[in-house]
Amino acid sequence: MLMHYGFWPLVLKIASFSIITALGYEKNLLRQGLILLPASFLEGWLVAIAIRYALLAERSPQPLNSKMGADTPQAFEARRAILAGILIYILIKMAAAFLGGMLTGLTTDQPKDPPAITIEMYIGMLAMTGILVWAFRFAWIYVPAMMGIRVSSFLHIIKGFNSSLYIVGLWIMSMVPALIALLLGAKFLMMVFPSSAPGTVSLAYMQSFSALQAFIEMVIAIVSSVAFAHGVKEMMVNAKPRRV
Repeated sequence: MLMHYGFWPLVLKIASFSIITALGYEKNLLRQGLILLPASFLEGWLVAIAIRYALLAERSPQPLNSKMGADTPQAFEARRAILAGILIYILIKMAAAFLGGMLTGLTTDQPKDPPAITIEMYIGMLAMTGILVWAFRFAWIYVPAMMGIRVSSFLHIIKGFNSSLYIVGLWIMSMVPALIALLLGAKFLMMVFPSSAPGTVSLAYMQSFSALQAFIEMVIAIVSSVAFAHGVKEMMVNAKPRRV
């Protein structure tokens, strides 16, 4: 089912990565986010299908189309949850691209001989790391939205800092196997499409790696989102009643 519905999202993402490679935007994360915007919409749609199939046993995205499903309150709520989750997913992708572009610009503007790190700078970096770890939870609010859960209720449950640590650990566990596969695939493609000059890569390798990267990123998005959705379900079941 995922292979069937994931064909066009994967094709569009491969085409987007090919455009990024052709234009030389490999290091420009902000422009990458703009080019990947249509692919992010379809990827969010595919992630919503996977989440609702894994948690709610919905085997198709028919609730998105009122002509293919009955106009029942359940179908309306499903359509609203999926579209809301997709919009949040796109906004998170754009925010990540903007933040990555800002951080990339700050690192490239550093002088060749940076000053020695002081205690104040070290404390500041630790504080910034803690803030990023705490804010990492907001990168996943599209998951409860796709499940039809109110985002405010979800944020109330994960208000503790320990929740961010669990979320980071889950994300790493979901991402590492796919990243290993990406590295192994990159080495294999390098052997298949060797470069003609040292220090360079061939065009065939760049296009093939773009396709592999698009596939691996889509796998990471589906696996991590479904894993997190199961975590959200457990948290909602075991959550204490919220005081009014």
